[in-house]
Amino acid sequence: MLLQLRELAAGAVLASRPVEDAGRRLNQGFAWTRASGYQSSRSKVYLPDEPDGREATWFDRGSLDPSLVTCHDAQVGFQLCTEMLFTDVSWRLGRAGAHVIAAPRATGGHRRWRAAASLVAVVSGCFVASSNRRSYERDDFVGQSWIVSPDGDVLAETTAEAPIASVDIDIREATSAKERYPQNLLLPG
Repeated sequence: MLLQLRELAAGAVLASRPVEDAGRRLNQGFAWTRASGYQSSRSKVYLPDEPDGREATWFDRGSLDPSLVTCHDAQVGFQLCTEMLFTDVSWRLGRAGAHVIAAPRATGGHRRWRAAASLVAVVSGCFVASSNRRSYERDDFVGQSWIVSPDGDVLAETTAEAPIASVDIDIREATSAKERYPQNLLLPG
């Protein structure tokens, strides 16, 4: 699969994949660019054990360490699917200096996911690119991907009719967002 990324017209790919590391099975985020190639990032911590996703059975728990990767000029962190519902990951990524959070998902259409994408952006002070899998034979995976500003505003959204969205971002917006409320709060600890 990784060798085929060069065949894409994309300059960068932000996604996750299963990996084995020291005998542990992990769901790990990665960035790939033509210039830098493959860069692994953090592995998923919050693993559901539900009828439609037995990740707690399939994978070992990863780490909360932000493990940012460089993608062009941006520092990128990963918050994988269910992790979008937990703001501690968002906060850690923002404090580590991320400009963008990649949040790949395989979810249904519940409104919690759009709300979560906006909250991830606000808590972290980062742009959020949340891509979702789409299934066509059944309604299990509905697509609905978003690009969200550091203030939580949806800048672009995909639909079945428009399955691709892109936005030019200025990473200085993510840097300045971290100087404003609520990212500028001093937290205990």
